[in-house]
Amino acid sequence: VLQGISPRSGLERPNKSKAVSEVSMEHVESDNPNAEPLSARMSRKLMQKVKKASHTMDTKIEHSDSVDILCLRPEWDVKDEKLKELKRVQRRLSAGSISTTVRSKRTRQYLLKTEQNQEHPCFVVSPHSCTRICWDVLVMFAILLEIFASPLQLYHLPDVTRGILNVLQWILTSFWILDIPASFFTATYINDTLHYQLADIRREYLRTWFPFDMLMLLPDVVVVFLQ
Repeated sequence: VLQGISPRSGLERPNKSKAVSEVSMEHVESDNPNAEPLSARMSRKLMQKVKKASHTMDTKIEHSDSVDILCLRPEWDVKDEKLKELKRVQRRLSAGSISTTVRSKRTRQYLLKTEQNQEHPCFVVSPHSCTRICWDVLVMFAILLEIFASPLQLYHLPDVTRGILNVLQWILTSFWILDIPASFFTATYINDTLHYQLADIRREYLRTWFPFDMLMLLPDVVVVFLQ
C-alpha cells in the first residue's frame, strides 16, 4: 500500500509491474489462438470450488452428531391439527368442478338480496318458487311444440291431422297470451335486488321482455283469428 501511494500528492501511482504482466498475458493469449479463454478458466475454477464446497458440506452432514442440523425453521413448524386442516383444504380445491359450483353459488347468494322494508303481495310470486318453476317448465315444453308443429302448417295434411294442429295452435296461443300477465305478477331482480312491487315489476318487464313477447305473439294471434 505504501509503495503505491505518493507521499506528496497522496494519489495512487500506477503499478507498472502489474500493468506489464496484464499486457504480457494479453499478448500471450493473442499469440496462441488455441489457448483457453480467460472466462472459461474462471468458470472452471468456480465450478471446482462449488464442487469442493458441496462435497465438504455433505461430509460434515454425514459425520455430524448434531440433531438440530436439519431441523425446520420455526415458521415451518406446523402442528398436526394445522396439517389436517391444510389437507382438507387441498381435497376441497382438488375437486375443481364442485368447488367452482359452490363458489359461484356462494357468490350469487351474496350478490342477490331482497329489498328491505317492502310488502310482499300474496299474488306476486317469487321467481324461485315452485309455482314459477313449473310454469317455466311448461314454457319450455310449449317452445318445443312450436318448433315441431309450426313447420307442419306448410304441408298438405289430412283433415284430421290439420284439425289436431289447429287445436294445438289454439292451445299454444292461449298459453302465450297467459304468459304475459304471469310475467307482470312475478318478482324481478333489479340491480341484484329482488323487487316485489308491481310498479317495479311492470317497469322492468315493459323495458326488457315485453316488446319481444308481443312481437312473437301477434303473428300467432292473427293466424288463429283468421282461421
